[in-house]
Amino acid sequence: MDKHDIKNIPTGIKHGTITAVIEGNAYEITTYRVEGEYKDDRRPERVEFTEDILKDLSRRDFTINAIAYNPLEGLVDPFNGCIDIENKIIRCVLDAKDRFNEDALRIMRAVRFSSQLGYKLDERCIQAIKLRREKLKNISKERIREEFNKILSSEFVDMGIKLIKKLELGEYITAYDIFSNNEILTMMNKIPRNTDIRLSVMFIVNNISTEQSKEIMKKLKYDNKTIENNRFILKNYNKLLKSNDETELKELLRGNLKYIELLIKVCDALQLLKKYNSNIFIENKEKINIILHSNFPLEIRDLAINGDDLIKIGIKKGQAIGNMLETLLHEIYQHPNDNKKDILLKKARDILNQNRD
Repeated sequence: MDKHDIKNIPTGIKHGTITAVIEGNAYEITTYRVEGEYKDDRRPERVEFTEDILKDLSRRDFTINAIAYNPLEGLVDPFNGCIDIENKIIRCVLDAKDRFNEDALRIMRAVRFSSQLGYKLDERCIQAIKLRREKLKNISKERIREEFNKILSSEFVDMGIKLIKKLELGEYITAYDIFSNNEILTMMNKIPRNTDIRLSVMFIVNNISTEQSKEIMKKLKYDNKTIENNRFILKNYNKLLKSNDETELKELLRGNLKYIELLIKVCDALQLLKKYNSNIFIENKEKINIILHSNFPLEIRDLAINGDDLIKIGIKKGQAIGNMLETLLHEIYQHPNDNKKDILLKKARDILNQNRD
């Protein structure tokens, strides 16, 4: 390997961490270290470097993360992390209360590891979380959201939701109860591992309104795209679960094509609840598929005429043009084969004459 293929990035040099980029792959390398006092429930006041691997491992959060390897010495596992891996147990290094007292975000990490790995929490870990959970108030909403998203997208998401409920952590994630509905637990693992889909389903099943969901997501510092995705889903999911004619579905699709695939996946997930008429939803999906794979006009720009054509037949510039194009588009929703310039101009003249009368 050429030395020029290796790059070093000082990603956390203050804490003894660099990132080595080797043939396009990034590897984090950190010096053995011990940490000073934690005063903000998140970060140590100081970091000291050491040559003692045992001191370094003793500051880790969980035993499964406190294992080291050296080709000469083999595994270094002073806290029996390998046994905990075999037994699928998440256990804190040394005193659980101290670990959560140092960094309260470890509470969410414990739940996240359980969700990702399907491991159970050690009883001492559970009791320590109950004693220290209020410290989550001091953790930034961004970090809470990051861990919550990882829980939502985990393979064993039902375990994560059960733990959030059991450990009474919900209030530190959202002011609204989205964890107590048992229907969620019967379906979440079957839903695609997509945060947008799973979060929207949780809101719907727990009767969270569009405004409430927006409030929750704003407080957790979700990005605008995710908030907008969720807003559209909560506002429109019911439309796919009731009978619609093609005109109504075209109205839904108009200007919203970027949301439709996600909306359909959420409604697919809701079928697991057995509360909705699957036949109606299937019909709506088929109609949408036909519309999207046809040449049906959905937008004003798809019409065979434009504002200049309307001006030539006597319609004044400005709002009147927009109103006429809007009216013609709705006509074409019902009669798509009429999207021809001569037919549209005749319709426009007829509407214009009716208004004059």
